[in-house]
Amino acid sequence: MSLIKKIEHIRQQPEAVRLRYVWLCVSVSMFFVFAIWILSVQTNFPKMPSITETLPNNTSQENPSTTAPSLQEMLQKSTSATGTTTTPEAANTPNTTDASGQ
Repeated sequence: MSLIKKIEHIRQQPEAVRLRYVWLCVSVSMFFVFAIWILSVQTNFPKMPSITETLPNNTSQENPSTTAPSLQEMLQKSTSATGTTTTPEAANTPNTTDASGQ
């Protein structure tokens, strides 16, 4: 049966049968689209190494609080470098001057 004859045969069918053909064609088409998409993702993004493979063997995962400076230490270093003496308490107080600057 040729493709044109098959299309004519489907056109003669009731609407419910034609809808089954439509959904069958949509499902098959989407299967191929997803299959091609998955294959392209696998080829474009090679297998990424796990976190244990990227860490050197002698490096252990330490507590960040012991290896990184605290925010307060960083604030003190930056204020001492600029010469300002802003404390965290002073930074949180509301500005009481009005719009005229008094």
